[in-house]
Amino acid sequence: MHPDANYLSENESFGLMLLHEGTRGVQDAPLAKEISFEDTLDRGWLQLYTRGFVEKVEKTIESGNPDGQTQADWLKGTLTITATDPAWVAHLKVGAEFDSRAFDAGYDFADCAPIRPGQVDPNAPVPPAFVTVPGAIWENSGLPAAVRAAAYSASAYRSPKLRKGTFQPADLKDLDGQVVVFQGPYDESLQVGTLSLQGDSIRLFTVSEGGWGSSGSSPFEGSIGLAELVPGKRLGTKLKVSSLLRNMKPELRSVAVEGGSALFRIAVPPGCESFASLEEAGLLALGFQLLVKPLKPAEEFATQNLLNPSPLSWTIEREVLRLFPAEQRQISQYIDGKMIPAGDTLPDEGSLAGKLARAIIAKTEIVSGAAMVAGALDQLDEAGQRKVFEAPWAEVVVRVTPREAVYLQHLSSPIKPSLLPQWFGDAEAWDGAPLVPATAPTGFGKSSPPPASSSSASSNASASSSAPAASSSSNKVLKIVGIGCGAIVALTLLCLILGALAGGGK
Repeated sequence: MHPDANYLSENESFGLMLLHEGTRGVQDAPLAKEISFEDTLDRGWLQLYTRGFVEKVEKTIESGNPDGQTQADWLKGTLTITATDPAWVAHLKVGAEFDSRAFDAGYDFADCAPIRPGQVDPNAPVPPAFVTVPGAIWENSGLPAAVRAAAYSASAYRSPKLRKGTFQPADLKDLDGQVVVFQGPYDESLQVGTLSLQGDSIRLFTVSEGGWGSSGSSPFEGSIGLAELVPGKRLGTKLKVSSLLRNMKPELRSVAVEGGSALFRIAVPPGCESFASLEEAGLLALGFQLLVKPLKPAEEFATQNLLNPSPLSWTIEREVLRLFPAEQRQISQYIDGKMIPAGDTLPDEGSLAGKLARAIIAKTEIVSGAAMVAGALDQLDEAGQRKVFEAPWAEVVVRVTPREAVYLQHLSSPIKPSLLPQWFGDAEAWDGAPLVPATAPTGFGKSSPPPASSSSASSNASASSSAPAASSSSNKVLKIVGIGCGAIVALTLLCLILGALAGGGK
């Protein structure tokens, strides 16, 4: 046991998860066909069915200790798992090795008769197989507002018409927008997800209580078919649609300047409660982030976090140089075996708002609208859930009044809609003197500071801002030397070529 894990458990859910991890890389393992990895994480499923697969788990610690720093000193032991059927350990071979992330996922296990491979109750009622979830949980996915999704984990589904082969988008038109079971060339067992055809791309979207994901390909190679519940299959906890709402972000849609204030119109997803719970410190932080959001460049994954030019941007950059130590505002490059500072970058908006909101924002207030809670979404049927998610989002209008009107200058043009954080933090106290807005660019992030500046943090704005100039001068020298050497080499080669030609002529 690696010291980061440091325990070996006799808990039955630990043993079942360990057995299931052993199916990785094994084709047609009975245990992988019977249960999914999601089942081993589902506390409701574990409570009902763990003892149907695992009779008992026993451990023996042989050597080492939980704090061993070398592999020789790591905790070592034997775990003996007694399964209820030989099929559940058939995939394990003597001498097999695999890494494990097993942990105690459940604690209260009901009595359960031994479960056999393929065992179902054909007389059991078949509950609704699907739910409707918001397409917005997958950001920039191209999905509609409401998406059909599997209500249970993959092990609960089958496809009576499972196709196998290589498929182009046109081959799967009848499955577009439907929940399918699928298995790619590198998947060890069937999965369940929603198919979406987007141009030449075949995309599959998965969702569970623990998260969501997607994959795309064209063509798709493997097995795929329309999903249906296996009658009588052991079902775990039904997917709670309400649990997914916390992953949805509000959308900033427009802004208008009125006098010395800005009015921001924000679309609020169902179930979002972040606006209703804001007090003064949170409102000021919200106001700061709304004011800064339109200054963010379009490049979402840029190396440096920088703002478009404006008096507000320059003021923030100046204060970041003064208030944040170098290690919190610099990026580095790995050059010749060393990490070399490669320019300034802004801390995240939450950190900036905490430090600067009270110095920049005089007041933030919610003018109209309120965050709407979607209600008992989990009790609605699929059609009722779809109605909620296809309806327009509620809107909130927030008035932000900065301490200086010049901080609104960048809002004179229409803005592009963009997503906001789910939560906004709180503004910290501001003990300094009132800020004087900057009137010119600071040079922030434009060039690398000298290496010496990386080892110490400076709180002097003028000293910090002078670093790029020195670096720029050094760069110019390097460029001039490089050009000079290049010219000499080129002239020498030209002379040699002309000499050779002359010799050949004689």
